[in-house]
Amino acid sequence: MSIATIAFTKNTNTTTAGTSAPAPVVEAPRGLPAWYFAMVGVSVGGCDVAQGYPSLWAYLIPLAVVNVVVSFTVMRARMKFFKAMMRNSHTRMLALALVAIRFGLRLLIHLVGFELAAQTGHVVVGVVMGLFATFGAMIDQWLIIRALNRANTKAAARVAG
Repeated sequence: MSIATIAFTKNTNTTTAGTSAPAPVVEAPRGLPAWYFAMVGVSVGGCDVAQGYPSLWAYLIPLAVVNVVVSFTVMRARMKFFKAMMRNSHTRMLALALVAIRFGLRLLIHLVGFELAAQTGHVVVGVVMGLFATFGAMIDQWLIIRALNRANTKAAARVAG
């Protein structure tokens, strides 16, 4: 079952005897706003930067609280879309890729000669991880919305034609 049919299928139970059910029409969701991905990127990268600058943990804890509050209040209407994104195999692959990138970056920095305990190494890893998390999730969302819109167009064409 595709992400489109899991999360955004309209109820189309208007069949008559002898006819098959029409193809479900997929609602085109509004994507999550860019500032949400930036906040997630800062959270991801901030954890690495805070390892080099421990005083930053005091700022990351309120950011995590704000992220949770925003997710359950302002973004509540879009939670269905978010849950569907998290069920998507591409999103899971992105999460695994981020873990692999983190370990790969740490290994590369170690091989280049930076001390990972040094502040520079933590800042480099934090900035790169923040950028990968932000733009990777935005691209993943764009691909999902694009696929949903194509599915909607095909379903509308089948119904019309």
